[in-house]
Amino acid sequence: MFITLFGLRRPKLSAGVALGGILLSLALSIAMFWFNIIETHGGFMGLPISGGDTWFQAPGLLVQFGFAIDPLSLLMLLIVTGVGSCVFLYS
Repeated sequence: MFITLFGLRRPKLSAGVALGGILLSLALSIAMFWFNIIETHGGFMGLPISGGDTWFQAPGLLVQFGFAIDPLSLLMLLIVTGVGSCVFLYS
């Protein structure tokens, strides 16, 4: 949304914001992988992590959201953000 509102007249700013966002997601996924795999010597300390809350509630309708991070989803997070960052960077 920031890129659409403020980056139309500044293409270098919008490119920098987009690149920063994708690289930040890659850095966070690497940090999660490093902490949970490398630092604990393969012990998956604290995994699985899960949580959730009510997103929308109306009479007769309850919509909830949640997340779960286990060793497989942590590996997939790393692969998807890594490949996505490479595709974004080289395109």
